[in-house]
Formats: sequence, structure tokens, C-alpha cells
Amino acid sequence: MWYESNWFVGIISGLISSACFFMILFFIKPKIIVSNSICKSTNENGETIYKVKIVNKTRSMLVDVNYSLFYKTIHDDGIDSLVEIEPYKSPLKYVSQYNTSESKSDDYAVRITYLIKEEDFPINDNTRLVFSFMASHQTTGTTKAISKEYSKKEIKEGLFETGVSTKILEKR
Repeated sequence: MWYESNWFVGIISGLISSACFFMILFFIKPKIIVSNSICKSTNENGETIYKVKIVNKTRSMLVDVNYSLFYKTIHDDGIDSLVEIEPYKSPLKYVSQYNTSESKSDDYAVRITYLIKEEDFPINDNTRLVFSFMASHQTTGTTKAISKEYSKKEIKEGLFETGVSTKILEKR
């Protein structure tokens, strides 16, 4: 009869360990902040640059990073059209882990840059910029996707603050 109780204990311990493992995976997922506004500035060549800031608040790297920016035109007939805008620099593959130390490095907060010609993509009341971001937690493999839509009033001239903040320091 002792073998029957061992069998029962084995099943119960397997269920408990599976539930604990599931809970760990469920609660350890990417914590990502995407800026609520797009930062607009002009470079030394007079070209208009748009930046979206991403902050990784996870204590692990974000991998399998994918992102895109679309120019969305809202038509009167209720149909929207999207045109993808390529990033200015080569795409990111990962975002470093969140770091609370006093070091000067803030690689966990990245600014994704787009060089947009305003004559090709005019920003008005019938247009939006749509940014989508997707990344996976390095350890657990859980994925998070975020999409934000920016109207004309959410595009501000200035520079992003450094670190965790997504606040834009506006030019005066």
C-alpha cells in the first residue's frame, strides 16, 4: 500500500511545481514604457527628425525586438491607409536591462529615430503616426506588444529627458 501513497504524492507534487512554474512565467513578463508623445527636432542639415522613446523597466534584456512606424491617413469614406516609414538607423535587436545604479549608462532607454520629410508625410487633422513595438523577455520568452497612435497635438518640439522619463523638454 505504501506505493499507492507515493504515487499520489508524486502527482500532487508535480501539479504544485507546475502551478508554481506557471505563476513565475505569468508574473515575469516585459515591462515596457513607450512615450506618449513623439519628439520632433531638426538636425544640423535642416532635416526634420522624429523620435519615439522606449524604456525597458525589466531586470532582463528585451530580445527579438520589432518595431515600425506607420503614416496613417484617415479618409472620408471610413477607410484608413497606412504607409510604413523606415527608421533612420538600422533596427535594434535587443534593449539592455533596467539599471538602477548610479552609472551614466541608460541603454535601457532607447530613442528610435525617423527622418521624415514633411512634404511627403504632412501631419494634419486627418493623419496620424502609428508606432508599434514588440519584444520578448530574455529569460521567460514571454512577449509584449504595444501600439500607440500619435496625432498632431502629440508631436512636440524638443528633446527627451534622459533615463526612465519619457518627458519631452520643449524648446522655448
